[in-house]
Amino acid sequence: MTTIDSHSHLFQKETPPRRQEMHRGRTKILYDGPDFNSLVLYFTDNEGDGNDTVLNGRGVINNRISDHLLSRLQEIGINTHLIRRLNMREQLVRAAERIPFKVHIYNAANKDLSARFSLDVGTSLSRPLFEFSYKNQEQHVVGKEHICTFGWSNELELEDITTLAQRTNDFLYGYFSAVGLKLLSFNLEFGRVYLPESLEQFELLLIDEISPETCVFQDIKTSTIYDVRDSELSLAQRAEAYEFIAERLGLIKFPTPVTSTSSDI
Repeated sequence: MTTIDSHSHLFQKETPPRRQEMHRGRTKILYDGPDFNSLVLYFTDNEGDGNDTVLNGRGVINNRISDHLLSRLQEIGINTHLIRRLNMREQLVRAAERIPFKVHIYNAANKDLSARFSLDVGTSLSRPLFEFSYKNQEQHVVGKEHICTFGWSNELELEDITTLAQRTNDFLYGYFSAVGLKLLSFNLEFGRVYLPESLEQFELLLIDEISPETCVFQDIKTSTIYDVRDSELSLAQRAEAYEFIAERLGLIKFPTPVTSTSSDI
């Protein structure tokens, strides 16, 4: 196991809660909630790279940022699964039926789009590009025909999902621009919460997380790319990226490293 401390003295060590585990993902765990329609979402420090790599404090940062952004989205009328943040690593969320595809939004070329379409990373697009992907053993880009044919959704719901993705992008792009960051790309997941009066009626929710884990940024002033999922980054570089985004949003203040001067010697 590879472990790196990211200002570890600022964060509680990982101690998984004593709750019934419902689902274990790559970087998060879902536990049974206090009532039948809620779950506890636990953010781990596991980097999810298949090698048990641990970045101390990673889960704390993602939890804090996702809570902040989902709360802001709820304030403008976009429904999310977030109920409230419980502590440094946990959120209480609404239990929802996960829709089995992701929505990827590109405002500019990230590394993936650059490789597929020979674009320079950071190149702005004439308009936001929306893609769907189905995650099985590998992540496959799919079209609306696949989604409707396989019964994952229908055309009316896809219109609602796309509208919510557009509204989310409009807000986040402006929000990050205000703190000097260009939101190159990010992905969203959606779920359904069925209404008690009818199993055929449901509410569409934004679920999962919005954090450095799901976004790619570029510093507007320096053009530096911040993509924590870039496999070419060292663990130390990933730690710096997480901390940079948290500080830029004003959510966590990290101490400035002390450098030696001639008077200290």
